[in-house]
Amino acid sequence: MLEEIMLLRVDMYHHSGGGARRGSYARLAALTCSLRFQLVMASLYHVYVALEEEIERNKENPVYAPLYFPEELHRKAALERDMAFWYGPRWEEAIPYTQATRRYVRRLHEVGRTEPELLVAHAYTRYLGDLSGGQVLKKIAQKALDLPSSGEGVDFFTFPNIASATKFKQLYRARMNTLEMTPEVRQRVIEEAKAAFLLNIQVRSWLAAQVAAVSPHCSSGTSLLTQREWALGHG
Repeated sequence: MLEEIMLLRVDMYHHSGGGARRGSYARLAALTCSLRFQLVMASLYHVYVALEEEIERNKENPVYAPLYFPEELHRKAALERDMAFWYGPRWEEAIPYTQATRRYVRRLHEVGRTEPELLVAHAYTRYLGDLSGGQVLKKIAQKALDLPSSGEGVDFFTFPNIASATKFKQLYRARMNTLEMTPEVRQRVIEEAKAAFLLNIQVRSWLAAQVAAVSPHCSSGTSLLTQREWALGHG
């Protein structure tokens, strides 16, 4: 199953046109889009709150339990700190909650409550993608947005309880391969991974359109997180 999801990730990336712009997040324009970055972070907050709520619901369920790593992976607390940095002390009232993000959140709750065997598809898509690109993107954001070197505003990208991202990803993938699935469930997990990739792309597309409407300089295609990299694991 893992190999099929990884191949799907590559296929979805190239299908979205990513090959031609691989790595473009590192070539920042003179005016980096702070607004777009904040909106992306707010969307991630909503997504991870939903994902981790459903993970907690299913942490003892054998269809997910081997992948339960709250200390190492969970992002809610880090994102809460980032929201306070970007949106102020009343951030819970201030952060946007877009239609596309609501659709993504709704699907996460549906899976967690009615089809928990598919939760692995969403966890893999988000956690391993964000773990892979986190430190690089953190440094880019700190430099481009003139953020404090101590990490305020970009806590999301730091996984302090993972000493080696490479070794942890190996462990996580090994655990994924221990999940017992029938061929029918296996295929549904692969289809759900495809749906997760598409939901991410839809969120990013909606945000890009909204930013372009109010801040044209942000729509040039160069930003901290391009649509494809955010959706498909940042490289």
